[in-house]
Amino acid sequence: MKIGLNPLSHIKAHETIIQIKLFEYMNFSLPIIAGNFGYMKKYVEENGVGVCVPPDDPVALANAIKDLLLQPEKITQMGLNGVKAVDEKYNWQLMSRSYINIINGLINRV
Repeated sequence: MKIGLNPLSHIKAHETIIQIKLFEYMNFSLPIIAGNFGYMKKYVEENGVGVCVPPDDPVALANAIKDLLLQPEKITQMGLNGVKAVDEKYNWQLMSRSYINIINGLINRV
């Protein structure tokens, strides 16, 4: 497997919910092809870990796959960017601290 695919259909739930699969692909050093909307697009583009395509467009998806496969150096760089993003920003240890801070903030409001 050289590329992680996450081209979800553009429905309301997919705009605000981020699937763990995206982070698993990053952790396994796989470039990602995702839908070009919502948080998926944000994470993919901000971290340089893949490309985004219009949802439900099989031609765009096929072209994105072909383009990446023809650029092995880009596959490598996006994979490295993904591992770095998970190591530095998107891991359970860091996220648990954020959640604890949010919960403590809510508790202190009461």
